Amino acid sequence: MMSILAEYGLDDRLYANALGRIRSSDDHSPREKSTLFLMLFVATGALADPAQGVATVERFCDNKTGGHFGTTETTVGRGFLRSLDQPRTVAPNLGLLRTHAGNSVDMQIHPLTRDPRGTVIGSLPKTSPSITDVGADASREHLRIWLEGGRWYAQGLGSTNGTVLESGAGDGDIVIEPPRDQREPGKIYPPVEIENSDRLHLGLYTTFLVIVD
Repeated sequence: MMSILAEYGLDDRLYANALGRIRSSDDHSPREKSTLFLMLFVATGALADPAQGVATVERFCDNKTGGHFGTTETTVGRGFLRSLDQPRTVAPNLGLLRTHAGNSVDMQIHPLTRDPRGTVIGSLPKTSPSITDVGADASREHLRIWLEGGRWYAQGLGSTNGTVLESGAGDGDIVIEPPRDQREPGKIYPPVEIENSDRLHLGLYTTFLVIVD
């Protein structure tokens, strides 16, 4: 039946989903399930419409068997909700690719360490590992990138000219850290999550493309 529905441009997945609902139902005996399977097949074929076929079976369930034809309820509870808050433990290795005007790129990929200390980007960083492939307006220690809880984060280090993230997903720009003359006194700018295909603009002359390494 599914191949015939698909051949005529009808929703074969709707038919398959209805079969799955019947199969997983706890409200019907095997004999009743056989009846519902047959009814779904005949109604869908006769009406040439899987939606009408499903509706016919649903009405029969409601009026004759008193059974359930809805979504199978699963028990999620607080344990499930807490699991959503658990950090992702697997994250791709990321690297930075220096880009220039006209979309030209350097061939060298700068890998980002998975060490909790992270990678510092700047012109004269004091720590290792670090990335020093930067333009003239990048600070000594401009930006730090690290992996935590399955996510990559970037945070400004009090740079002179600031850092902006350009979302690779098309979500616009995020200011990781404004230039020094635009920062609010005493304000701490929190880390910003970065992902593959984002661009990091350090000042005016340094741009990195975030890529899977």
